[in-house]
Amino acid sequence: MSTHRKRSSRPTTSLDAAAKSPQHGKNRLRLYALGPVLEPGALTVALPAQLGKRESCAVRIASPYVSRQHAELRSDDEGRAYLVHLARTNTTSLNGCKLALGDEVPLHPHDILMLDIETFQIHDTPETHDGRE
Repeated sequence: MSTHRKRSSRPTTSLDAAAKSPQHGKNRLRLYALGPVLEPGALTVALPAQLGKRESCAVRIASPYVSRQHAELRSDDEGRAYLVHLARTNTTSLNGCKLALGDEVPLHPHDILMLDIETFQIHDTPETHDGRE
């Protein structure tokens, strides 16, 4: 079994209707896709939101480096955002710290989220959102 992953044509990110037109309020999160495979760009997602290959994911990432249900972004009643690692095969890390299956960690502006090699930066969490678009 080869340990090298074959890089296919440039994968894309697609968003469901909730991510394209998120509800106003404290249950949304802004982040930036940084690559290296995905095109850089800003995303705003309504929480909770799953990230992965599965069509039901709010942030759908067609990449060989991402699991079908890789991670979930959640918020609590106070507007704090959290990341939950769901993938059994591929890794999730936050600010360079690898997460174990089921780990739930708080998110803050400027955090770096990696789904294997796909990288995102948290821009604005529900608790820090100031109402601007």
